[in-house]
Amino acid sequence: MRQTPVVLTIEPAAAATLTSEASRAFPMETGGVLMGWELGGRVHIHTVVGPGPAAVHRPAAFHPDSEWQEGEIARIYAESGRRVSYLGDWHTHPRGSTRMSLTDRGTLLSIANHAAARCPNAVMLILAGMSNKWSLGAFRVERVPLLLGIAVTTVTAPVPQLAVWDDDVGGRKR
Repeated sequence: MRQTPVVLTIEPAAAATLTSEASRAFPMETGGVLMGWELGGRVHIHTVVGPGPAAVHRPAAFHPDSEWQEGEIARIYAESGRRVSYLGDWHTHPRGSTRMSLTDRGTLLSIANHAAARCPNAVMLILAGMSNKWSLGAFRVERVPLLLGIAVTTVTAPVPQLAVWDDDVGGRKR
C-alpha cells in the first residue's frame, strides 16, 4: 500500500468552475471531467470540464454529454502540448454528503479499468452541500499488491481553495 498520502491540488480557476457549476445546477446533480497531471505522488487538477450542453441533470443522478466532453478532453490535451490529460470525473451530491455511493465506486473503478482512458489511478471529486456552500470529497484508485488488486482511497490532503464557500459573504471562503 502507498506509504505517503496523495497530495491533491486544484488551480483556483478550476476550483471556481467546480463551485459555480455546482451552484448553477443546484438542486440537481451535475458533474464533468478533471484534467491535469500526476507527478511524484502529487495530483494537480489544472482544468475542469463541465457536463456539456446535452447532459441530463436530476436530483439524484447525472448523465454527461459524453461526446461533447470527449471533444473537450481532446482539445485541451492537444492545446497543452499533451501535458494536461484526463485524470477522472467529478460530480455533485446536492444536499448530500461527500461519501461515495456504490454507483460512484463502480464508476471510478470502471474508469481505472478502461484502457482507452489511460487513467489507472483515476480520481473522483464529489462536491456536496447547498447552492452557496460546498464541501469536497476526493478519492483515487490505488493499485495494491493484495488479492483484491484495487482499492479506492480517500485523498487526505485538504484543498483549501474549495473548503467551504458561502455566497452570503461575497463568495469568500469561511
